[in-house]
Amino acid sequence: MAKRKAEDAFNATGQSTDITLPDAPSAATTDPTPPGGQAQAQQQQARKRKAPDAVGGGGKGQAAPSELETVELHGVTYKVQPEGLANILLPDRPEGENSEVFYNYIQQFNRDLTMAVTRGFGDILAAERKAAASSRRKRRGGLNHKRKAKCHASDDPAALTTTTAADGQAVEQVYEQVDDAVEFQIETIMEDVDSGMADADAEDQPKPRFAVLDALSATGLRALRYAKELPFVTHVTANDMSYSAVESITRNIAYNSVAHLVHPNHDNAIGHMYRTAYPAYLPAPTADNPHRVKKPTESNKYHVIDLDPYGTAAPFLDAAVQALEDGGLLSATCTDAAIFASTSYPEKTFATYGGLPAKGDFSHESGLRMVLMSVATVAAKYGLYVEPLLSLSIDYYCRVFVRVRRGPESVKKLASKSAVVMNCDAGCGAWKVQEMGTLRERVAKAGGRSVYKYGVAQAVESGVCEFCECRMHVAGPMWADAIHSAEFVRHLLSNVLGREIVSGYDTVGRITGMLKLALAEVAPPPSLLPPEEDTTTITTDTTTTTTTTTTTTTTAITTAATTGGRGRGAISTAAADCEAENTAI
Repeated sequence: MAKRKAEDAFNATGQSTDITLPDAPSAATTDPTPPGGQAQAQQQQARKRKAPDAVGGGGKGQAAPSELETVELHGVTYKVQPEGLANILLPDRPEGENSEVFYNYIQQFNRDLTMAVTRGFGDILAAERKAAASSRRKRRGGLNHKRKAKCHASDDPAALTTTTAADGQAVEQVYEQVDDAVEFQIETIMEDVDSGMADADAEDQPKPRFAVLDALSATGLRALRYAKELPFVTHVTANDMSYSAVESITRNIAYNSVAHLVHPNHDNAIGHMYRTAYPAYLPAPTADNPHRVKKPTESNKYHVIDLDPYGTAAPFLDAAVQALEDGGLLSATCTDAAIFASTSYPEKTFATYGGLPAKGDFSHESGLRMVLMSVATVAAKYGLYVEPLLSLSIDYYCRVFVRVRRGPESVKKLASKSAVVMNCDAGCGAWKVQEMGTLRERVAKAGGRSVYKYGVAQAVESGVCEFCECRMHVAGPMWADAIHSAEFVRHLLSNVLGREIVSGYDTVGRITGMLKLALAEVAPPPSLLPPEEDTTTITTDTTTTTTTTTTTTTTAITTAATTGGRGRGAISTAAADCEAENTAI
């Protein structure tokens, strides 16, 4: 009895504390599922006990495997497993018999989060395309204005044939005016398509290209959800190297009636991405040069590449960053937390991610930063830089969402965004950040243009802890800049989670909690905000107080993030603090 009362008190305390944001979505009215993978493990056990009311985080949809709907195709019986708006067919096998292609229930949170993040990314990409089209129209405004005047503001080429001929050049003038009018009409139509007009005429125009690659598709569930839940997607490639997986993908595509959007592909994922980045030249022989070839003019690169392997995603990163469109989204999962977030196998960690793991309360954050550093260093070799949108450590894996852009100037800043951490893991737990490079910005007097000064960071004085004189161990190099985008996370909380499809996800409660946690890591502490902007409140069961003081905590990350005030996490905050000490170099 005492144990149950203690558990009830603990649960009541956990449910009574909440961080209320002014832009939180109103659609998520259901109570969130318990945090972490424990809830999903409990639900999976309930599924095995054939208890459908315990499935799905709120008992609102998915039945236990034995109670799933069954269909028969070509004499074979399949169970229909729903998730989101998609349904996949699972072979009706006896209990305990394994299959090469299966439904991974524990990764449902990963898939739901991916759909929400990709929807938010699609919103941003559409806005960027609209702004680019508007900029193009402004640049061509003068030319179009002259053509309008030349054509007498007429869009009908036939009306121009009434032009009177005063001399022998009249016919040539008429043809010239007709050509200008037709060209003007074509440009107007293309501008309307680029800008994505919202009126009825634009409904007949094809959607702008938005291609997604599910590189390791297995059953094709992610690819199906991309096609059915994201309205702006125009092409999805569901790739897998396993022939049985491709058979399952093809079967599920037909069952979901999305053959016009999802295309199965039986190939090695790395090879497919390299061939996408560097397509084969087409034969174009001539009499003078029989070996002449030409490069395809149409780009087949992807706007989103989803990597969800068994283990690390490191072997796929080099090909993935090259197969992305400029500004594309790379979504990568690494399930080897025992490697990147533990000091049990430091040799394996360095071989896989190019860095050493950290031991301590921030081991998972340092693992996340090493994964981001792997992506950044791979991309930098090709003149690409990364912008982390969201980076989460979840259960036994991590999930990172980064935009990959082309920019030689930004690539030069990579050294100043890299750091090594000196950690007193055997003593008092103190740690110190060693920057790899320095970056100082100076605004030129003429024109106000920013000029950057790059340098080498100052070395740490000693390998002994200054507080307890114990030995300090090295972790990294790792990403020392922001691991989330505050604007993007706010967009997800305010505009994405409240939408009809997303709000119906079984894991929307946990997604909301994780996003609020991420926003708390990158948003400035309320004590550093002006009074009119300090709107963050902590709600308890008795009082509601405004957060104005720093709370003492044993977690190094939370302490550094709260006291640092730069909203970039513990390691990046400490790295910024060290920059002032290195200015003398």
